[in-house]
Amino acid sequence: MKNTSRVLSLLWIALLGVALWTPRLAIAQSATKEKPAKTEKSIEGTLIDVKCYLGGGFKGNEHMGVKTCGTMCAKSGLPVAVLDSKDTVYHLMIPAPAVAEYIGMKVRVKGKVDSRSSSVTADYLEVNKDGKWERVKIESMM
Repeated sequence: MKNTSRVLSLLWIALLGVALWTPRLAIAQSATKEKPAKTEKSIEGTLIDVKCYLGGGFKGNEHMGVKTCGTMCAKSGLPVAVLDSKDTVYHLMIPAPAVAEYIGMKVRVKGKVDSRSSSVTADYLEVNKDGKWERVKIESMM
């Protein structure tokens, strides 16, 4: 009985050690993986709200019977993106409410593009108003 108790104690300690070290090994392993390449890029296209575009292919502001549906989605914090002329979606890593009023308009964004996710960390965003590019103030999320 004493040996069985000792074996169970050792087994318990071994399992506890595995449970404590497994997450650390996973973190160490993920730290050695290559980070995705980020390239500086300028992208032109239409500013879209991602929810309505992915849900129904809507590219403008007025859809689903609501005149400002895209603006309302962005104001509520749903993500926004730039849809370029090749129908590539570039997710913008900016606070969506800051650009909500420009959904459906032609925009130009410059920033670092993550090659794996096609997301853009924007340096700036410009909107085309009456043929002139105007810079939009983007509030920082941090």
